[in-house]
Amino acid sequence: MKIILSLLLVFFVTFSIGTAFGHGAGIEASPLIFTNDRQIKVTVELLPSDFYKSDQKIVKIDAYDHTNRETITNASFKVEIFNDNQLMLDEWFYAKDGNLILEVDPEIIVTDKNSIEISGEKNDFGLWEKTDETPLIITGPIFDKGGIYTFKITLDAQDEIGILSDVEFEVQVSVTFVEYYEEDTGQKETEFRVKSYYDRISSFEYDTKANNAKISFPFDFSETNISHTNVIHTEIMFPKNTLEFLSPNYSGTSNGIELFKSSIFIDDYSEEDNRIVHFVLLPDHIRHIKNQLKNMEADSSAVILPNSIDLILNKGKEIQFPLRTLTLSEEYQVDLTWDPKVIIPGESIRFIYTFRDTTDLGPIRNSDYTFTILQDGKTIFSEDRFAKIGADFTDFTFTEEQTGLTVARFSNISGSGQQTEFAFVVGGQAESKSSLVPEWVKNNAGWWADGQIPDSAFIDGIEYLIKDGIIVVSDMQQTESQTDGIPEWVKNNAGWRADGRIPDSAFIDGIEYLIKDGIIKIS
Repeated sequence: MKIILSLLLVFFVTFSIGTAFGHGAGIEASPLIFTNDRQIKVTVELLPSDFYKSDQKIVKIDAYDHTNRETITNASFKVEIFNDNQLMLDEWFYAKDGNLILEVDPEIIVTDKNSIEISGEKNDFGLWEKTDETPLIITGPIFDKGGIYTFKITLDAQDEIGILSDVEFEVQVSVTFVEYYEEDTGQKETEFRVKSYYDRISSFEYDTKANNAKISFPFDFSETNISHTNVIHTEIMFPKNTLEFLSPNYSGTSNGIELFKSSIFIDDYSEEDNRIVHFVLLPDHIRHIKNQLKNMEADSSAVILPNSIDLILNKGKEIQFPLRTLTLSEEYQVDLTWDPKVIIPGESIRFIYTFRDTTDLGPIRNSDYTFTILQDGKTIFSEDRFAKIGADFTDFTFTEEQTGLTVARFSNISGSGQQTEFAFVVGGQAESKSSLVPEWVKNNAGWWADGQIPDSAFIDGIEYLIKDGIIVVSDMQQTESQTDGIPEWVKNNAGWRADGRIPDSAFIDGIEYLIKDGIIKIS
């Protein structure tokens, strides 16, 4: 998922080459190339947004001139596509209007299963050209696996401004990689789905002894690559009935370095029966990991950085705010909390934050800043604000369309130009607690309220809700079962729920209160 589009300006007099890295965005532009007094970039876009699983895949390529702010027409593109260091395609194409559209058809069987073929028409110069009657179709196993695809593009064009010859660009775009693994979780075989919006997963393992999940994929820790990496986004999905790995919170490490709490978050709403845990590493997070790896060695100049990112997801306890992260210079720390913890469209969210000086962690008073919320690299909210006491808050309500990976950015803190970001998931319409409560638990509550069954049967229902993750309590709150001193209003709530006079969520909230207050103790 795209967080920010970075343009690296590379200055050359004539033709030149630059690389842009678009990971998880589906669209990426090359750096600007300066040639013949013109500023040119090439954009590669993979359509639709779910390109990796769609049967109707489209690759769109165009060249744009910043000099006159128009697409370059009468353009010839030499397109070379590489994946996993293998050349997949090497062909010349012509686009009179400057927009090269290539369709990918997985249904057509090619003569050689390892080859890529083009169907369409060639013009008088031997270049493939789309016509109104004949589209350009790529067939063969070119996008049948995820990972980073490198487009090396050579541009020739002659438009009203002038002639362009042999201008070279390089763009890297990620195709979502999905893999399924059968892992022994200690009690049974469990299917995990691992999805990477960055590069191909090289390994995945669930460790039954440590009770954690490990995932690895290739990564270049050079500053050039980090600066062009918009975001590293990976997710692990597993069934909600995997009690061995179910937890109200998770912690994680990358290559042995502890991750910020803001880098890991849980999505229980996208799939009814499954939990998805996301890793989201922004460029500053990756630099922090790199610096920590260097600091582990006495002679940092001799440190050999790894060629992969190795993530470990550990079960944690209940999430604790605030989340904390640093600016790139590590001069400022931002603490962030939001309420309620689960962000749902249509519900007002209060973002509460404090700016701190990392030398003494004291609040930075009279701090001006810009607070921005982004989705898919686009700003959906931005406001310049002033934190007189070093702390401030912003209320915001997401719409039903504003779901998925979201970034909260704090920029130009105290006029320094420094910024930092937090990533989190805005869920779809939340599955209410009531929809998770089985009928037999609801019946038990009603019968217990009427005195038809003993307290022990009522406790059985509560224990089920805890084991199934519907009621969440910490280890410290769970001892031996007891029901001494249960207030009368609890039975009233149970009866009202049975009569449909209050929602199940209100009943569950009451039970959670009793457990957290120590009135009911559950084994």
